[in-house]
Amino acid sequence: MNYSILITFCLVCLSACSPNDSPAPTPKLFSESRDALDKAKAVEGLLQQQNAAQQQAIDAQK
Repeated sequence: MNYSILITFCLVCLSACSPNDSPAPTPKLFSESRDALDKAKAVEGLLQQQNAAQQQAIDAQK
């Protein structure tokens, strides 16, 4: 009889710990900060291209 109680207890514990089929949606933490960082990276790339073009123009004049 003790084994049946132990098995029942284990089954109840295991079924309570099983993962859900539909997990909770992940929160969008720092989404504004990420968007701003992506925009800054895009601007940085443009500035580097302009700097390289300006440097080539200066070198061409020498």
